Amino acid sequence: MSGVAAAMIDGDERKRGGEMTNRSRYQDKRDFVIHWLLEFQWSTPRILSQALGLKRTNQSRFFQLIQRGGLVQTIKSPFIYEHLYYLGKEGKALAQCLSEKAELYAVSKTSVVSGLNIHHLSVQQAVLTRSTLTLPFDFQSEWHLDLPAASRPDAIVATGHTMTALEVELAQKTAPRIYLGFLTHLNHFKQQYYDRVEYIFSDAALRDRYYSRFSQPQWPMFTRTTKGQIVPLLDGQGKPMQAEAEDPLIRERFTFTHEALYR
Repeated sequence: MSGVAAAMIDGDERKRGGEMTNRSRYQDKRDFVIHWLLEFQWSTPRILSQALGLKRTNQSRFFQLIQRGGLVQTIKSPFIYEHLYYLGKEGKALAQCLSEKAELYAVSKTSVVSGLNIHHLSVQQAVLTRSTLTLPFDFQSEWHLDLPAASRPDAIVATGHTMTALEVELAQKTAPRIYLGFLTHLNHFKQQYYDRVEYIFSDAALRDRYYSRFSQPQWPMFTRTTKGQIVPLLDGQGKPMQAEAEDPLIRERFTFTHEALYR
């Protein structure tokens, strides 16, 4: 075989090898995006690129391919300057082969466009900085937590053997809702759903207001009625009950963080 012929064959093999590598990379990215959307229901190209560890500016062709292939659909929300991505028909079909979570996926255009989009994307941003971002994921979003809807944290992230619940707070809540949240976490600690909770704020003043309430030696106790109303928990004499909150085992399990979130 001549040197020219050998070089041509070697070049063809490298080309095929390059094509296989590109196809494999595409499939890895595609499958990661499917898993991410199953976990969070919808997202944006910027967050998906960050989760992949890649620059958004270099991923335009990839996002065009998965959109043209019907793997994702896009919609513009009045609350978000980016397009929102959710699973398309082909994406749902592929998801059935990748994860049992596909059975629970029921996202439509009307469910994607919401005033809660900023919060939902901020939760993803918080998870990004706390996860290894490898499959299988070391986190779960609230959509997949086996807890009553009204008492779910926004996500749970595993670090070694420690499970940390994340609570992203973007707006001031009433005192009853704040204290009910604290008490709910204590109950979840006892039931071993997770070990710690981290409250995450984009506004330092809001973090300080929450921490001020947390720092009180006693917390007023509240409960939620069957109709969803939050009311004071009363003792046998009809007086509002208080919870002792100075226990170090309580204090050390709560963290209050201020950081940049989705914007």
